[in-house]
Amino acid sequence: MKKYLSLILLILAFEAISGGIGHYNMNSVRDWYAHLNKPSLAPPNWVFPVVWSTLYAMIATAGWFIWRMPQGAARKKMQILFGGYMALSWGWSFVFFTFKAILAGFYWILAYDLVALLLIMTAWKEKRIVAYLMLPALAWTLFAAYLNYSYADLNKPVEPKAEIIGG
Repeated sequence: MKKYLSLILLILAFEAISGGIGHYNMNSVRDWYAHLNKPSLAPPNWVFPVVWSTLYAMIATAGWFIWRMPQGAARKKMQILFGGYMALSWGWSFVFFTFKAILAGFYWILAYDLVALLLIMTAWKEKRIVAYLMLPALAWTLFAAYLNYSYADLNKPVEPKAEIIGG
C-alpha cells in the first residue's frame, strides 16, 4: 500500500493543479468563451472537467510509471517528454483562455499533440503501460485541436473597413 501512496498523491497533485488552472480561468470561460461562436461538435461545458479529471488521473499514473523506471537513458528521455507534455498541457489554458489567443492555442495544441505522440512512441518500446495510459489523452486533444481550429475559424477578428475620406 505504501508503494501506491506516491501514486495517489501524484494524482491528487495533478487534479489540484488542473483544478486551480480551471478556477483561474473561470471568469474568461464565463464571460468570453461563452459568447464565442461554437462549432457543431462542441460538447457542453460540463463535459470538459469530467473528461479532464479522468485524463489527468491517467496521465499522472503514466508519469508515476515513468518515474519508477530504472535509471537510464530511456527513463530520462521519457521524463523530458513527459515534463514537456505537462508544460504544454497546463499552458494551453493560459494561451486560449487567459490571453484569448485562439489561433495560437491551436498551434500550441498541435505542439502538445506532437510531444504526446513522441512520448507514446517512446513508451511503446520502453514501458508500454505508459503508452496505453496516454492514448486517451492524445485522442481527446486531437479532438480538442479540431475544436480549437473551429473556434478560430468561426471567431475570426473583424477587419476594419477602410473609408475614403473626402472622396
